Amino acid sequence: YASFNSIEKGKTRLVTPRIMGYAAVLTILVSVLSYFIFTRADIETTILKAPGTLYTRLEDGQISNLYTIEFLNKTFDDMPLDVRLEGPTAATLLKIGADPVVVPHEGILKRNFMVKIPESELSETRTVPQFGIYQGDKKIVSAKARFVGPMKMKKS
Repeated sequence: YASFNSIEKGKTRLVTPRIMGYAAVLTILVSVLSYFIFTRADIETTILKAPGTLYTRLEDGQISNLYTIEFLNKTFDDMPLDVRLEGPTAATLLKIGADPVVVPHEGILKRNFMVKIPESELSETRTVPQFGIYQGDKKIVSAKARFVGPMKMKKS
């Protein structure tokens, strides 16, 4: 579209307010996209209780929960990872399968593991164990899950 002045004088402006506005919006969108791409984590971890399980009471007085962990590797290299239990202190982690796990490049890997806590250490029906995902000695991700145990009856 041309304005009356541009037709009459034969001059057109290359940079108009509309073009400046579009350039500003495009610059903002590219900047936000770049920020999210360059600051994303190399690995994504999801820890969920295994479906269909509540808890298991073991003979040694401990309560165990079975979990499924899923790793999503967003890099072009295979990543050897180690899952470590960081809390509660009385809990123990029993890994099922290869250790450390090697997540294939641009791939997904699922593994199962078990957490055992002495029943005497459980103060609530639900406890929250904290996990650290390590690559060598470097912690790259923290994760939490729900630990379900037997219900404690409050004394009146």
